Amino acid sequence: MLIITNKKINLITGAAGFIGSALAKDLLINGEDVYGVDNFVLGTKENIKELEQFDNFKFIEKDLSLNESIEEIIKFLSDIEIDIVWHLAANSDIRGFVNGPNVDINNTFLTTVNICKIMETLEIKNILFASSSAVIGNTEKPISETFGPSLPISYYGAMKLASEGYISSSISYFLDNYIILRFPNVVGPNLTHGVVYDFKKKLDSTPNELNVLGNGKQKKPYLYLDDLIDAMKYYNINHKNLLINISPLDEGITVEEIVEMTLSKINREVSVYYELQEEGWQGDVVKYSYNTDLQKKLGWKPKYSSLEAIKKTIDLTFD
Repeated sequence: MLIITNKKINLITGAAGFIGSALAKDLLINGEDVYGVDNFVLGTKENIKELEQFDNFKFIEKDLSLNESIEEIIKFLSDIEIDIVWHLAANSDIRGFVNGPNVDINNTFLTTVNICKIMETLEIKNILFASSSAVIGNTEKPISETFGPSLPISYYGAMKLASEGYISSSISYFLDNYIILRFPNVVGPNLTHGVVYDFKKKLDSTPNELNVLGNGKQKKPYLYLDDLIDAMKYYNINHKNLLINISPLDEGITVEEIVEMTLSKINREVSVYYELQEEGWQGDVVKYSYNTDLQKKLGWKPKYSSLEAIKKTIDLTFD
């Protein structure tokens, strides 16, 4: 695991979430100071309680999408010289569209606009942003960093793309450095959404029946949480003004394969029902993979493949 040697002061938005809390814990263990912001829409208070065991962690419960939160966060941080913002606050459940576009406009785009306002006021010059493959939309080709045009097919992807543009444009005004990482599907302990989480929830409700979204042919790369945290720290330390895909070095695995691995783990008779349509939901990109040439060139590589990441997650989730 990459160890940080120069102590910095970090601000993490979405600190109570699946990825944010894991990043915070890693930085805290390495002696970093961490300030966290979250509104507990998807993040959990249990995650924050665990982080509050560290003396070098401070937390503010605010909704970053609200204008009235801006001044309160600025006041909270006014005497702190923040070195970097790790901007993870977003609607991380792509199916949030069921409640309308405002879920993604507010929780993904407005959180980006508002954290940039806070950064400009406090003269914070560095940001790392968690983006997504969903900014591209449907394509048969492996997604490279120079792929275009970007034509997202979900509100989620559209607001991630808008956030990328807002952050990159801020270089003209107040930022010194941005790192934009396009995440794949991320798995690991303490999931709050995603295919393994859904299977666990459904099988707890109906132990002998599993209804699967889509026809099972969807194929996507999956990155284990530890690998993601390692990549975030690596690119933050070693690069500047960078947009890059973060991916396992494979084309991913199918939902059918994940079903088979899940049933093998629980080892009981389960009737599995697939839908006729390929998409699991409106806005679902049913198949994608990343071109990892730039990732390889810049010297970072993951420990786990998609299959290994899913297997490890299933083992943790169903034990």
